[in-house]
Amino acid sequence: RPNDIAEEALIEGYIPELKGWSKIQREFTWRPGTRFDFCLRNNTETPGMLLEVKNVHFVRPMGPNPGAAEFPDSITARGTKHLKHLAESLQEGWQASMLYVVQRSDVNRFTVAEDIDPVYAKELVRVTKLGVQIHAWTCSISLEEIRLDAPLPIVLG
Repeated sequence: RPNDIAEEALIEGYIPELKGWSKIQREFTWRPGTRFDFCLRNNTETPGMLLEVKNVHFVRPMGPNPGAAEFPDSITARGTKHLKHLAESLQEGWQASMLYVVQRSDVNRFTVAEDIDPVYAKELVRVTKLGVQIHAWTCSISLEEIRLDAPLPIVLG
C-alpha cells in the first residue's frame, strides 16, 4: 500500500522534489539482487532517480522523540542495505531518494529510531551527507482513500 500511495503522488507530481520525470517504473532491478521500489527517468539511456519507499506508523508518545514519526520500528538489515545501495548508485550518476510514507496525521516531524536500530540510523545520516535525498510525508486517511498530505520536517542525528 505505501508504494501505491507513492506511485499516485509521483504520477500527480505531488511531491515537488520528485516531479518532472516522464517515466515511472516500479520494482526496478538496479543490479542483480538489488531492487528499488521505483526508478524515475526521462529516457532509458541515462541514469535517473532511484527511489525507495518505507512505511512509517511508529510513534512513541512517552518515548525519546514525542510527537515524531520514527523509522524503523525494529532492526532492518534490508533497509540498511537499501541505503548503502542508494549511496553507491550516486557514484554511477543516479540521483537517489528515500520516501518515508507516514500513515498518520498526529505527528510533527520525522526522525530515525536510533535506539531501535543504531546501524540504520548511522547509515541514514551517512548517505544524506553523500547526497541521498530524504523525504517524509504524512497521509490524509479517510474511508475512501489514503493519500499523501504534507511534508514533515526531518530531524537526524
